[in-house]
Amino acid sequence: MINSEYMIITTEVVSVIAMIVILCGSVFGNYGKDKPTRYYRCCLVSTMIGAVFDAVSYVLDGKMTNTNLLILINMITYITWVLIVLFFALYTISVIETRVAVPAWTVMPVAVITGLGVLACLIGSFNGKLLYLEGGYFVEGPWGNRLSFALSVCMIYMYWVLFVYRKALERSTIIVIAAFLFFPFLDSLISMYLEIDYTYPILAVAFLVVYVIVQEKTVAEDSIKKKIFEEASYTDPLTRSGNLRAYDEKIKSDVRGSVKGVVHFKLTSASDENVVRFAEAVKASFEGADVFRISDDEFEMFIYKKGKAALEKKMSSFGDTIREDGIGATFDYVYDEEGGLSDMTAGA
Repeated sequence: MINSEYMIITTEVVSVIAMIVILCGSVFGNYGKDKPTRYYRCCLVSTMIGAVFDAVSYVLDGKMTNTNLLILINMITYITWVLIVLFFALYTISVIETRVAVPAWTVMPVAVITGLGVLACLIGSFNGKLLYLEGGYFVEGPWGNRLSFALSVCMIYMYWVLFVYRKALERSTIIVIAAFLFFPFLDSLISMYLEIDYTYPILAVAFLVVYVIVQEKTVAEDSIKKKIFEEASYTDPLTRSGNLRAYDEKIKSDVRGSVKGVVHFKLTSASDENVVRFAEAVKASFEGADVFRISDDEFEMFIYKKGKAALEKKMSSFGDTIREDGIGATFDYVYDEEGGLSDMTAGA
């Protein structure tokens, strides 16, 4: 006959190693600081702690004279299981929040039930209702089934949340999260017939699936959103040129000597129509230049890879162009040669 305790200990050790790998991938792979990533890591860490203490309890079961320590170890495995349910509920809701607004009270039912569950673990471990020792061996008390039922209620509630927000989530996300909610509770059926408990190994596999299909995608989407917002913060909304913030950053980061021509424009009229027409004219005439709108009626431009004579000719031609187009503007420009600024010329 196969030693079930040996199988459980072995699989839990393997599952802890697997979760360490997943956690390292989460920490070093995406550097996510968003809420889904934080809660996902909380789930992983809680599962790792629970698996370690569960394996230790099997090793010490029936072999330890210090009953209080054995009760404490088993109590921690129960508490971590309750916390995993809470953290995964928070994770699920935070994933939904990346796509649609979710009321703050949505997680409250799970928070209340799991909070009472932790309290039941603390009290029941020492009054014999949750667990007790008989002949040096761990035995689950009557509160054990009630705790499982309470966590099952949390699972059913989270299925309802997924149903309510199903249109905001991709089908693959819904399937993976729904499967995760079911996998750990499948363990109760396994333990009922085989008298072995594979909760934590099953959790490790479930978290791996969540990481591959949901979590990495969530982090990627969050990174894209941040990049879009960052680009928008450096862009003038009217002209789509760089704004004053982008100009300041460019000045700070510019390598000495890379900017050959610096041009300052000042418009005689700051109406939206005049500003847009001027910005279009600058971009059409100076391809490859960096253009910044630094105030309502002022623009700054950096020109690269142009000699002094070519720059003077280009500026003269641009002055004729904007006069013909009826755009009122004056400009000054300066040419930077070998780090020395020279030849400031005014034009209109």
